Amino acid sequence: MFRFLTAAFVAGAMTAVAGHAATVGADTASASSEFSGSYIAENTINGTGLSTTGDPTASHGIYLRGNHWTTARGGVDGAFIEWGFTAPGSLGGLYIWNHRSTTSAGGGVANNTNYEPTLFDLEFRDASDTVLRSFTDQSIAPDTDLAQAFTMTSILAGVSTVKFTVKQVQGTTPFTGLAEVLFDDSVITGPNVTELGASTTPPVPLPAAAWFLLAAIGGLFMARRKA
Repeated sequence: MFRFLTAAFVAGAMTAVAGHAATVGADTASASSEFSGSYIAENTINGTGLSTTGDPTASHGIYLRGNHWTTARGGVDGAFIEWGFTAPGSLGGLYIWNHRSTTSAGGGVANNTNYEPTLFDLEFRDASDTVLRSFTDQSIAPDTDLAQAFTMTSILAGVSTVKFTVKQVQGTTPFTGLAEVLFDDSVITGPNVTELGASTTPPVPLPAAAWFLLAAIGGLFMARRKA
């Protein structure tokens, strides 16, 4: 089921975050690959590294063991992560904390930099694995500890899974990944919100009966033309 987080608790008080109604946490996370048991996909949904869990304005800590998803070495090509919900629900947007790769000299665990995705595809599917809406070649900024908000122009109902596919990374690196993600049950508004580009919604296939009807109408039309 959708885990509604509503707003962030700061110093014991609930503070509303402008531009969203309720943040939503995914229930599951799986990925194309994982570097090790310390860098698993679930690290993007469990709040590890966030200054305040469930708060889209929270900052994320530097890259440490247990607080990021990172792919296996050489896993950049075709890298993806998919988040799931035990019960389908409605979404309007999402907040993404990019990977915070840095050199070990900077306090993190990476020996090289530039893990961060800079271009991605996004796909929303229902419980039958049918694509509801997809967005291609979306840009995301690297080198920030804050979430980047992405919104659709309308609420999308019946979402069961969301797939994030890495299309491009910041530099030459054998790794990529993400720090954290939160979803929103409303259309996100605000000065620093990115509207997802034009979506591609596959046409709904006609049932078999409709094809037979169209064929019959076509046959009748041809028969009349011959007469």
